[in-house]
Amino acid sequence: MTSMETTKTNGWDMTDAERSAFFLAVHAAGAQIVPIGVGDKKPLVRWGRFQQDRIPQAVVESWWGSRGRHRGSNAAILLGRGLGRVVVDADSVASVAYLDEILPAPGITVQTGRGEHRYYQYPT
Repeated sequence: MTSMETTKTNGWDMTDAERSAFFLAVHAAGAQIVPIGVGDKKPLVRWGRFQQDRIPQAVVESWWGSRGRHRGSNAAILLGRGLGRVVVDADSVASVAYLDEILPAPGITVQTGRGEHRYYQYPT
């Protein structure tokens, strides 16, 4: 099953241009990301088709490019077996410490309001 996971940039004081550049870089690094509302986490686009197909660069540019219609939005990373990524959510200092003990270092770590999201390749 594929799901959506919210990314949170380093604080909300980023300009739209900085946020857009960040999301364009995340896509370029291989993540499947779609725009979502800030705060409510509701998808701003239909994303089901991207569970199988790579989101074209032109589409991502239309969302977050210099004239993108979703500049200022947040982003969700599509996850699951078919996309090759899974996330572990640690919502406290204690859970972060526990993950340090039981799991290898993640590929990507994103700070959240209460802890971390740790991204891993989906186990084979």
